[in-house]
Amino acid sequence: MTELYPSDTVLNAFSGTSDAEQGVVFPSIYEAPYYTTFYKMLYRLLDVARRAGDLRVYKDGTLTFGVKAGKYFNNDQLVEFPGATGQTLTNDAVNYVYLTADGTLTVNTTGFPVPSVTPHIRLGRITTAGGAYDHDDMLDDRGSGFFSVAGSAAGNLLGLDWQESVADELNFTTSEPVSPSLGDRYINTTTGSSSQTSQSVTANYIYQWNGTSWTEMVPNEGNCCLVEDIDMLKGFNGAAWVSIGTFALLNEAQTFFAATDITGAEAETLTNGSVADALHTHDVVCANNEAVCYENDLVYS
Repeated sequence: MTELYPSDTVLNAFSGTSDAEQGVVFPSIYEAPYYTTFYKMLYRLLDVARRAGDLRVYKDGTLTFGVKAGKYFNNDQLVEFPGATGQTLTNDAVNYVYLTADGTLTVNTTGFPVPSVTPHIRLGRITTAGGAYDHDDMLDDRGSGFFSVAGSAAGNLLGLDWQESVADELNFTTSEPVSPSLGDRYINTTTGSSSQTSQSVTANYIYQWNGTSWTEMVPNEGNCCLVEDIDMLKGFNGAAWVSIGTFALLNEAQTFFAATDITGAEAETLTNGSVADALHTHDVVCANNEAVCYENDLVYS
């Protein structure tokens, strides 16, 4: 159905007024000359809509496109995309246009990547046919990056800086993968020259295969990821990757902090199988109904 406007009476009442929120002026009925107020309205609308043009895909040729400049954050890094023109499109296909996390403009005909595998910003889709395309053949996909699910903790679990998972931890100087697939990721454990490609590698860096060589990522303190081969969550403490638990262990920790009491089995899970019943005090009652009581220099509350 067609989107409806307010009634003509309501619209005409805007004559000679301005919008309280954005300051857009409305020309008065029968105003002469009307065009000065009309230019004021356009000027203010352009000011209000300025950021709406960031990273916008536009038509600049028969079978080419451009992208306006824009900025966005990739974790703590501000990425400034300078814009692009004359980007070639594939004929007789749907062309998917997006920016990877580091600001690389990408266009393909296979579809947008999986976000958890390749973090990216969707920009648009352009359908070409017969060696050309029209404005109606362009779809703006930037809206997919404007919103996220309320209450979702994805990407910020425990306030840590979560990265894409890695397949395993490997010593690249002796055990570099022989036939890696595009996108394969590993934590390297030893500094030196890799055993297959003779590429210089550094301990604790993450390496991802780009098809011809390994792209390295320097870890920052607080980076965390899943090591798939051992199903273990690991975090970088500034000097080394250390185990921080499994998803099952995090669930147990959540139970521990949310509950008023925990069972012996839960305690043993939290302490990696140790018998920990003696470490937990249950239903402590203080004398004289005091809020805090003392026993053998231990404080219970």
